[in-house]
Amino acid sequence: MKDFKKVINDLKAVKANNVAIAHVRNVNVTDMTTWQRVALTLDVPVKGYIADDEGNYKEGETNIIFVSSFSLISALRETEYACIGDYLRDNPNAIKAILSRAKIEIVQEAVAEGQEYHNPFSSNVDNTSVVEHNSYYNHVTQILEFSKIGEAVALGIVEQITGVKIR
Repeated sequence: MKDFKKVINDLKAVKANNVAIAHVRNVNVTDMTTWQRVALTLDVPVKGYIADDEGNYKEGETNIIFVSSFSLISALRETEYACIGDYLRDNPNAIKAILSRAKIEIVQEAVAEGQEYHNPFSSNVDNTSVVEHNSYYNHVTQILEFSKIGEAVALGIVEQITGVKIR
């Protein structure tokens, strides 16, 4: 297993990558074949590539980023709520409440069209794809602050999985 903090530091060291801090305004979870895609609507725009009417991508700004539930759970495992990671893996819709209004750090990894891409957090060396167009691959690297609702839901999950009353 790769060291989460080392991977983050390596990503931040690349000048082409962008680091942003934002609050999450909305969360949508979409079930894919073997994973869940999470759309985060942010309170501030971040760099992104936007498709025009002909399907050509141009660099611009967007308030919506896409990440996997696995990457969010990895960031969560670096907080005091690390113990609920398995619960969120099995119940990904709970991510909506946990991250609602949370303050997060995002590292946007710049990738080029035609580049063979390997997720820097993955230990699977065969997990590569070829990038179809210039893009920023978004990684939530820290959950800096939870909202009151997010904390209440997280504590409720802790109580549920441990049987220990906290509040």
